[in-house]
Amino acid sequence: MKRLSTLMVLALLMLPAYSQTGKGWSKYGFSGTTETKDSVKVSQEKQKERTPKASKTSKAPKKQKAIGMSIDASAPQPEPVKETTVKVKNTSTATKPWFIGGQMGPNFAVADNITDHPTFKYFGDALGLGFDVYVGKFFTPSMAGRLVLGYSNVKNRGDSGYVDITKKDAPNGLDLFPGKPGEPGKVYSEMFKGNGFYHFGVFDLSADILFDFVGSRAREFDKPFHLLGFAGIGLLSTGEKKLNTKNGTTSAETERMLNIIAGDPKSVTTFAFRLGLIFDYRFNSHFSLNFEGNMSITGDKFDGIDYDEPVDFLIKTQLGVTYRF
Repeated sequence: MKRLSTLMVLALLMLPAYSQTGKGWSKYGFSGTTETKDSVKVSQEKQKERTPKASKTSKAPKKQKAIGMSIDASAPQPEPVKETTVKVKNTSTATKPWFIGGQMGPNFAVADNITDHPTFKYFGDALGLGFDVYVGKFFTPSMAGRLVLGYSNVKNRGDSGYVDITKKDAPNGLDLFPGKPGEPGKVYSEMFKGNGFYHFGVFDLSADILFDFVGSRAREFDKPFHLLGFAGIGLLSTGEKKLNTKNGTTSAETERMLNIIAGDPKSVTTFAFRLGLIFDYRFNSHFSLNFEGNMSITGDKFDGIDYDEPVDFLIKTQLGVTYRF
């Protein structure tokens, strides 16, 4: 009985040591492994069953640290903002620097003999007609350059000592035009039309620098009015001087009259200095209506008469249109 009791006490003491799966003695004795290969394999399979399988389509959440906050990378992220260029329709003429145009209007020559008679008494006869075409470009919102090609029919009056004399003033005519034997001579007023004016064509080529006094302050359509000034240089090439003669006037008489009242009737080319103003009204970004007044200052031989005045003037007023692109 005593021996049986001793065995039971020993069994109770050894029971905790063998209660650990796959272990031998613990702190009570042998601590080596008693696991077999099969028991290890079963243990690993059980471990896999306890571990949840990762989804093939989803990634494990990742956390990114930022200053004062954490970002969940698995959460939907906003799309990056793309830089876009907003195109705004610009109504400014600065975006359309090139321009072409044409204009026409009357001209008035302030030349020799202009002070020899009342200026406005024969004003209608003194006016000629001409036209210009031009092309140019704005280099800045206020500064432009242009080339101008024009043609004008210009008029000037002869010396009043010849063209104003009537038959009453010289019943026997002028000495330069003696009549046939027994007939009175002729006076100038009997041989040509137009109150003593001769005429000639003028081609002019010039280069101008334009300045917009309004400038960029009125580039939009709600401020369409512009005032421009310009200065330039050019060449004036005149044709031969001509007279509109009455019936019965011979070619010899016409030539003689021109040599007297027009000085040198041949063509001449002279330099000119130009000044002018342009009043420009812009209907839209392309078209505008313009009124121009300009003056060319040129040499004294421009009208054929080389007398006391050092220079002659050709004044133009013209109405036209401009197209910008």
